[in-house]
Amino acid sequence: MENIDHLSVSGPGDVPAGNWFIRFAEVDRAISRTTDEQLDLLFGISAAQAKAIACLAHQPSMTQVQLAHRLHYDLASVSRLMARLVDAGIAVRRRHAHDRRCWCISLTGHGMGMVADTVAVLKAVDRRSTRDLTDDELHLFVALLRRILGNAAAHPAEMTAGVTGVADEGGEWPAAPDFYSMGRAVGW
Repeated sequence: MENIDHLSVSGPGDVPAGNWFIRFAEVDRAISRTTDEQLDLLFGISAAQAKAIACLAHQPSMTQVQLAHRLHYDLASVSRLMARLVDAGIAVRRRHAHDRRCWCISLTGHGMGMVADTVAVLKAVDRRSTRDLTDDELHLFVALLRRILGNAAAHPAEMTAGVTGVADEGGEWPAAPDFYSMGRAVGW
């Protein structure tokens, strides 16, 4: 199997990526850029707004805190995101019935009318992004991403424990995990 540890992630002349996290960030930026362009062209919304619409379609009324948690965004980002959706007539904000400090968010009729098309675009992006993966590879990839996300979210202090600089004592970052070999080891 070809060693990809020193392949450029962003393009010719860029610094080679030696860290798997950089690769994830590059993938996220590439997919987000393409998704934003498509959604803006079709509906005048961003990928982040589309994700919020999809969440609100599954749970018709939630607080901004709940939405921030579901989207893995901070509360300030969700507040700005919701302001744009409210201004566009896609969502509405109301005070929580039992806690006047909280805002509840729900989709308007216009927002509900966008759900099917918005979700279809998000699914098409997922399919296009993973089209060269077999079903087994896709299953393994999603399982590993969930595990990585769970590890990062559950133990944020452990992520940087012992970090005193940009590398370990030998001046090296740990090698990027070889997901292909990991998959073969578990029978995928």
